[in-house]
Amino acid sequence: MRNLERRLIDEQEIVTKGWLTDAICKMKIYRVGDEDGFDIVLSKPDRENYVGKSTSNNFEYFATVIKNEHLMAVDPDHIRWFNFLEWNREGYEDFETKIFMTWTGKKYIDPIFAGRAS
Repeated sequence: MRNLERRLIDEQEIVTKGWLTDAICKMKIYRVGDEDGFDIVLSKPDRENYVGKSTSNNFEYFATVIKNEHLMAVDPDHIRWFNFLEWNREGYEDFETKIFMTWTGKKYIDPIFAGRAS
């Protein structure tokens, strides 16, 4: 049986230049069990009153930056993408959604939000 336990190997804010303001998201990179795969979880940054770009609405842009700067040598087929949505303040449970995208060789395109993953 395969071990699919996640082990956190990196966590940081990703800051990219936006048109009017910096675009910022929080990134967590997990190694998935004993496989060659990685789970990447993006979420809004841990900044009070952040008014920059939405992680969900700019997911493929953030994913492209992360792939090109942090996961250059990793085959895109070995990366699974997730968006962490924080709903606790609104009285709901926080959860992750799985995101499917196409890698063109230079960037991610056509994100599909596949629904709740956790």
